[in-house]
Amino acid sequence: MKKIHIGYGDSATGCLKEAIKLHGLLGDKAIPSRDDFTQGPISECDAEMDTSQRQNYWKMIDSEVNFEMDVDLFYQESMVLLDQVLGCEVVIWQGDSCHDILASAWLMTYMENRKLKWSIIDLSRLSPEELNDGLPAVNLAMFSPDQVIDLYKNKQNIDEAAQQMYRDLWVAMMLENGAYRIKNGNEILSVSEEYHDDYIFSHIPNEWTVASKVIGQAISNSSHTITDTTAEWRIRQLIRSGKVEYQGELTEMDQYSLKMA
Repeated sequence: MKKIHIGYGDSATGCLKEAIKLHGLLGDKAIPSRDDFTQGPISECDAEMDTSQRQNYWKMIDSEVNFEMDVDLFYQESMVLLDQVLGCEVVIWQGDSCHDILASAWLMTYMENRKLKWSIIDLSRLSPEELNDGLPAVNLAMFSPDQVIDLYKNKQNIDEAAQQMYRDLWVAMMLENGAYRIKNGNEILSVSEEYHDDYIFSHIPNEWTVASKVIGQAISNSSHTITDTTAEWRIRQLIRSGKVEYQGELTEMDQYSLKMA
């Protein structure tokens, strides 16, 4: 049976491609599931997904945060590959993060009724000896292609009941359609747009500090695996509200500095 590996993000997928090419990982292809469903509207993201809702959201973020990428092409390339996955075994490499769990929930909803066998390497179940420096395995990108070969032994089947649990989670998140979604213990919860603001604000210094350093510290200390995009977007809102001052050019995060107002 044809086997497709899915990594959550381009870095994780690149790791899988190298493992297939150079190290003998069993599988025909590795393809990415790219979207970060931890933020933004998802009410149109079902089995008949209209990607325009997500594209428009990220274009709005990009207008201030500057991804320097073609958002439309980003989605087109990913969706074309996913739409080619039919009648095969799909192996998902799921980290211990809201990002990866939501990606799995969406995939199993979007790709339902395609005669797929679903399998998982659940990185949250790794033993302490298998973790890098004892850090939680939030995404496969934390590992090397060499390690991927060893991790493959953890592959397990996702039965129909478990698949339905993922789909039920996705339907619930779609109906709530919150601004952000977080992992709180074993639960995925919808939260408000301002949810991360107090935490990010707590990292704003009293003296001028380059934004990239502030964002890096906030990300490294966060229990919710906040991305640099999320952190910078919320900083822009704190600047707009007058709580944070900046100097420099609001282009890339290393081109301006921040301090408390």
